[in-house]
Amino acid sequence: MNEDASHRDFPKSIITAVLFLLLNAFSFAQLPTPQLVSLSVEANGSITASWGFQSSGTFDGFRLFYRIASPGTPFNSIDFPASATSGTIPVLDAQTAEYEAFITTYTNSGASSSNSNSLRTMILTVSKIGTGTARLDWNRMIQGTNQFYKIFRSDDNVTYTQVGTSTTNSFQYQVEEACDLLIYFRVEFETGIYRGTSSVGSERFIDDNQPLDPTFTHITINEQGYAVLNWSHSLSTDVVGYQIEVKTGFQYDSLTTVPYTNTYLDNITTSAFYKNPCEEVVTYVIKAIDLCGNTSAQNVYSPTSIHNTILLNVDAEINCDRKATLSWNKYNNLQPNLAEYRIMRSQNTGTAIQVGTISSTNAFNYEFTDEEILTPGDLYTYHVMAVNSDQSFSSESCRVNVIPDPDLVNSFDLDNVTVFNNEYINLLANGEPPALIHEVEVFRSATDAANLQSIMKSSWGSPNVTLPETSALVNETAYYYQIVALDACGFEMAASNIFRSIYLGLFDMGNGSVRLSWNEFEGWGNSLAGYNVYRTLNGSTAAGFPEFVFPGTLVYNDPSPDPDAGKVTYYIEALRNDDVVSRSNEVHLPGEAEVLMPNAFRPGGLNSVFRPKTRNIVTQNYRFVIYNRWGQIVFETNDYAEGWDGTVSGSAAPSAVYAYILTYSDYEGISYSKRGSVMLLR
Repeated sequence: MNEDASHRDFPKSIITAVLFLLLNAFSFAQLPTPQLVSLSVEANGSITASWGFQSSGTFDGFRLFYRIASPGTPFNSIDFPASATSGTIPVLDAQTAEYEAFITTYTNSGASSSNSNSLRTMILTVSKIGTGTARLDWNRMIQGTNQFYKIFRSDDNVTYTQVGTSTTNSFQYQVEEACDLLIYFRVEFETGIYRGTSSVGSERFIDDNQPLDPTFTHITINEQGYAVLNWSHSLSTDVVGYQIEVKTGFQYDSLTTVPYTNTYLDNITTSAFYKNPCEEVVTYVIKAIDLCGNTSAQNVYSPTSIHNTILLNVDAEINCDRKATLSWNKYNNLQPNLAEYRIMRSQNTGTAIQVGTISSTNAFNYEFTDEEILTPGDLYTYHVMAVNSDQSFSSESCRVNVIPDPDLVNSFDLDNVTVFNNEYINLLANGEPPALIHEVEVFRSATDAANLQSIMKSSWGSPNVTLPETSALVNETAYYYQIVALDACGFEMAASNIFRSIYLGLFDMGNGSVRLSWNEFEGWGNSLAGYNVYRTLNGSTAAGFPEFVFPGTLVYNDPSPDPDAGKVTYYIEALRNDDVVSRSNEVHLPGEAEVLMPNAFRPGGLNSVFRPKTRNIVTQNYRFVIYNRWGQIVFETNDYAEGWDGTVSGSAAPSAVYAYILTYSDYEGISYSKRGSVMLLR
């Protein structure tokens, strides 16, 4: 057989098959490849599939292959028209059985495209953790794709509400508002073009989950002395009320339960667990109660869960009832953080005013002394406010009343202010009863009564006390004085009238005349009777003195103060109508020591005695001696007022010239000696 014959004899059936395969291959190359994008399990147990395309081309329909996801199980198929983008897989058990599927395109000639990707239905399993927590687990719909799932819940398997999301194949859900309820769940998958709905899973739950704690904000105490608790609601949606607990020793007792509110007034004094916040520090916790009777944890060791009242104590006795000292305990866990304590005071039921502030520290207790000097018998009411940093909350203590009742002196005053020995001033004071007066404080001013300054303190021990004021410059100015009686705490019990000492000045008018002037003595008021003006010669009151002048007369002129010798001194005494006196400083005649000596005398004549005429000398240092021409002493004296009468031992001395020596000193302490002679005439 030749070659051509052999070609002609090739079986026609083989040629036909080859041509069919080539035609099919050509047609297959033109069919689009579909892409399966979702498998959603329906309530009736069927499956809804959705698809799209990975490539374009012409075809006659879609062929969807599906089977239970078990190796070796054959695929079933169902065809859909080319216009379809989704279809139902006619199964009834997809709620419990996991299916897998893929899709192809085909032509009526029998050609089909490559298989699409493969998807699996999501079978949701619901289990319980305890009795109130649902655990949801499901399989992936597609492998190797980022996962994002939405979790839905339903109480009737009809209406679903989203309750969470997950990026893994599991989810836990805290069951609330379900004391005994069958709950349904389903999961929806959606990432990019892929989406799908799982089967429905269900389980019966009993809610045993604790609700979230409320936020305990603060406790305050109202004006009636009852604790008022305040909190923000729990964020749990099934909370129906709150449980109030109070601390007793190391445990917390249930005080009461309240409905869905955020405040409680603890005023049931008949309760076995009632505690008076004005008598002790009371500590509370608040727990939320849900529909199923579960209470929140409210960890008592949490820094914000427990709150306590402020117990205020006010003590005036330690301050001799002159000032109030407040002490109180720390307020714990105010939110936002506590910033300061404000001390409030009212007087005689008036409006409370802030009298002090103390910054919050880590101290357990605080103390504050009010600087107000309390008025005996008045009603003072104190309370303390703990204020947080943004001033949104404040916690107040009970109101504490104080009625000061300090010990009072029966009498207290200066009796006299007098210059003593021309050196200092004695303050004579009296006070009853002396046991209450701890000490006295002396105030003084040289200018006016409005500028008194403290100069000394002195103890007190008897009804009448003399206080030497040795720093006074008595020869330079007058002084205003006031003394204050102090109790054992150093507070003022009583104050004397303001007194003013007398300062006396002297002005030499010339021609032997001087003028005295002084300030009015102050302190006796209408009891001042007048003034006595004194002139003394060598310490003895001069003839005609004292001279009396009435109050308001502050000047005195002395026209003849010039004595023969010695020291001339003036001073003033203020007279009270009960004969008490207050003395001024002393002033002296001005001038230097002066001695005038006659040069002759005649016994029995006009100038019958020979003696010096002196002025401004110290008489205690005076010595006068007369000698005859043989140096014999014929006369000698230390008395400046005594002179020689011209006799010796009772007999008349002859006429002659006699010598003398005079020694003396002035007020500055300077000694002098004067020598001379005198003619005795007969």
